[in-house]
Amino acid sequence: MKPRQRSAGIATLVAVMVLAASPTAAVAPSQVGAGTVGAAADCADVQFFGLKGSGQGGEGGSTAVQMGPEVGSTFTFFTEEMADKGLLVTGTPIRYHAPPVSIESLKDAEKNATAGALALRGALNEAAATDCDDLEFVLSGYSLGAYAVQLALDPGLTAEPALTKQARTRVKAVVLYASPMFDPSDPYAEGDFDPNLHGAAGRKRLPTLPHAATICLADDPVCNFTWDDTAWCRYQPDSRSCAHVRYHTHLATYATWLTGLFPAHEPPVSEPQAPLIVSTSTYQEGVLVYARANYTDVNGDAEGFGFSWQPGTESHPFSSPSYGRVSAGRVDYPFNLACGQPNQKAVDVQMWIYDKGGLKSQPATVHLTCQRGPGR
Repeated sequence: MKPRQRSAGIATLVAVMVLAASPTAAVAPSQVGAGTVGAAADCADVQFFGLKGSGQGGEGGSTAVQMGPEVGSTFTFFTEEMADKGLLVTGTPIRYHAPPVSIESLKDAEKNATAGALALRGALNEAAATDCDDLEFVLSGYSLGAYAVQLALDPGLTAEPALTKQARTRVKAVVLYASPMFDPSDPYAEGDFDPNLHGAAGRKRLPTLPHAATICLADDPVCNFTWDDTAWCRYQPDSRSCAHVRYHTHLATYATWLTGLFPAHEPPVSEPQAPLIVSTSTYQEGVLVYARANYTDVNGDAEGFGFSWQPGTESHPFSSPSYGRVSAGRVDYPFNLACGQPNQKAVDVQMWIYDKGGLKSQPATVHLTCQRGPGR
């Protein structure tokens, strides 16, 4: 097997990539209610800011289309699910120069991402200055757009406009797909990426945020850079065999995760409902592999979690989670699989969430295994 080659820097930026124009990731053909630019004045509950990848978007299209397939689909799913909770979402596609991939556009990738970051900052500052005191922000970007979001949130980008404190405090959640600045050690990192590889433009963690997810798929040369994967995607740019255009299966999952972060305005439903685990994933830290469960809780009374595996069954309240990591709508728990040691193992774990009334979610099975090292 050939060793995976490590990344270069901005010259390889998105080395053939921000590959972006992935036309096969379909946007749901919905106009989604109030999906109009600048609609924050209507005092929506959430304003969604979306940044397309290279070669994506259409200036005359709907809000979702202008955000590009991946971000636009996330916006559409999120808006529809929020409407089911009686919550209003408006959309703002950030317009910036993101031309189709070419030698010239790759040379200008950092400049274009910076322009997108400053445009995003300006839009956030303007929206935060409205009289809508309860308005919260969701930011999402794909590929070059994800790079722009990271730059916008980075205090190290000193160009004007700076992000105001008022705008920063309104940012409730960030969802990035295939960031060229992906850092596998980022606590917000998700996906089946190789932990020994980082983004084509470098690596940088997101700042501390209320909620965030930066998703990277294995063999995507934009966020998990190797020359081999880059060459493959150059010749198969729109094929599902290129990992950079395979995010379509994850969009609804992260839209549902976002929806779970926002409680409905209406009073709790009279009929008690059990919490619901909407997705699971894993990540490794040393000899430990963490099982992650993302969940929603219609009644708002989730109280703890439990799991069952070969040694037995445990349950813990959120207030005292043992070795677990608990945040809104999410639970991570570590299992010692002796990763990297001769006796490393793989196990299946069943996880569930329980509420104050004793109702328990359907158990979700999580397969835990140590991540692969370098090589194929």
